[in-house]
Amino acid sequence: MTKKCEYDEMIEKLTAAIESHPNHAPALANRGLAWYAEGDFDRALEDLNEAIRLDPELALAYNSRGRVWYKKGDLSQAIANFTEAIQIDPTLALAYFGRGRAWYDKGKLDRALEDLNEAVRLDPSHAGSHASRGLAWYADGNLDQAIEDFTEAIRLDPALAMAYNNRGRARHKKGSFDQAIADFTEAIRLAPHYAPAYANRGIAWLRKKEVDRAMQDCDEAIRLAPNYAAAHYIRGLAREAQNDHSGAEVDFDKARELGFESAS
Repeated sequence: MTKKCEYDEMIEKLTAAIESHPNHAPALANRGLAWYAEGDFDRALEDLNEAIRLDPELALAYNSRGRVWYKKGDLSQAIANFTEAIQIDPTLALAYFGRGRAWYDKGKLDRALEDLNEAVRLDPSHAGSHASRGLAWYADGNLDQAIEDFTEAIRLDPALAMAYNNRGRARHKKGSFDQAIADFTEAIRLAPHYAPAYANRGIAWLRKKEVDRAMQDCDEAIRLAPNYAAAHYIRGLAREAQNDHSGAEVDFDKARELGFESAS
């Protein structure tokens, strides 16, 4: 059974329960979460708003509503809802995780790390909290701490392709190109359509003077994500290394057009 079929079945069962007991806030909250999982954020909000109206102390409903707002790109609303969930239940690790990610996306690294530290303290087995804290450490320039968190995330969830990709980025930044390539390769094995891993492996191949391999990876990244500015820029660097200066300029121009400011 596919995930969508599972969620469809869950929604059907919860709808029947809500029809019998329309004031049952947990059922509405659970259906809201199922709508969220299906990507129907408006229906999710409708159910979660009603669940909170019926039970203003339902911390999980605020947490789920925070997740919906996060997916919709409204970070301030997301943070407000995660904060409300934490005020109701200070032990809710997922709310610290969600708020930490939102703070990270707003560029507030200190607040992100504070929340993600608490998320890890409350639930050390949650791979996503380690992976997200690793990103915050990486952005803060603490590469060793970042690698430690990505490694723990991978131990907890060996199928977490993004953790391999991000550990590869940290290793690449430390100059460990072979280890970085190994991580990017594993990310690609786990998620063959994950364009950033190809682009990141491409720049690592370039650092090792493996220009043909760099070109192959950049070509694949661009095939998967034609508007991926960084991949065009990296391919431009590879073309420069091949003395294809006109081809490089085409890629640099495309990268600039797509908003990659460093392309020159």
